[in-house]
Amino acid sequence: MKPDSRRYLWAAAALAAAAPFAGAQTTSSQQPPTLTQISLVPPSVAAAADFEPGGMPEALAYDGTHVWVARQFANSVAKIHATNGSISGTFPVGNRPLALAYDGSHVWVANFGDDNVQRLQTSDGAVVSTVPVAGGPGSLAFGGGILWVASRGNNSVTKIQASTSAVLGTFPVGRRPIGMAIAGNDLWVANNNDDTVTRLRASDGVTLGTVGVGKGPIGVAYDGTRVWVSNFFSNTVTKIQASTGATLATYSVGDSPVGVVYDGQRIRVANSGSQTVMRLRVNDGVVLSTVQTGKGPFGLLWTGSAIWAANTGGDSVSTSAF
Repeated sequence: MKPDSRRYLWAAAALAAAAPFAGAQTTSSQQPPTLTQISLVPPSVAAAADFEPGGMPEALAYDGTHVWVARQFANSVAKIHATNGSISGTFPVGNRPLALAYDGSHVWVANFGDDNVQRLQTSDGAVVSTVPVAGGPGSLAFGGGILWVASRGNNSVTKIQASTSAVLGTFPVGRRPIGMAIAGNDLWVANNNDDTVTRLRASDGVTLGTVGVGKGPIGVAYDGTRVWVSNFFSNTVTKIQASTGATLATYSVGDSPVGVVYDGQRIRVANSGSQTVMRLRVNDGVVLSTVQTGKGPFGLLWTGSAIWAANTGGDSVSTSAF
């Protein structure tokens, strides 16, 4: 198994989850509401006396009808009907699938352990193409016909023409790139081991700037004007002006924040240690609401009407859809 220094992140999150989140009330009447949880494990398997959740789902994608979930230690992706939560299928992929993206017609999966990305048919999960990407591909972003792949082991991002699977170039970024987001004509990349984000021009991969953020940046989101970055060890999110790279503010959130997504009005943040998702007002970072998830929420997805979270510690997803 390819080593991944992410392990220390989960150790920290597990320790944090063992104690109440600082400032939180612990009485049952004051706990935040809980999202609906959907297990990714067949009931017959989950019912076994020695069963322990092991799929560790981390990433999500939405194709307009179904939510796709990457189960990294099950080497598979699950397809869930977004309106009723039924599992439409589970399909084998490569070794340790860590990331997903939808390109408008196909779902892409990054297989960290196999150093490749695969393009899947949404109808049946069949693999249409496999593209080698060195260095442990672990994050994906799609926009403008281009699939971007961040490789955690060789500190680079690779640019792929989604329609043809042709590799267009590979460009250096910071150490251990994880989260990515496309912001207009630029790509922003969170460099987890450098405590920075890199801004690249999407047309040619030229680095336009590097911005310091909090400790252990992971998630990146774009709200149409600003870039948001979750800082795992700082328990904060950083807000950056996308056009200039200027840091606008840093806001406290929950314990061990990871996934971050913009829902069209607010920023949502998954706190893996607190096992919550927070909804923040974009102008001042005020927390408007908090909901409870399953164990270790990581990837976040907004479908246009509901929030979904991949629970790495529970082999499940949580959603507000129903």
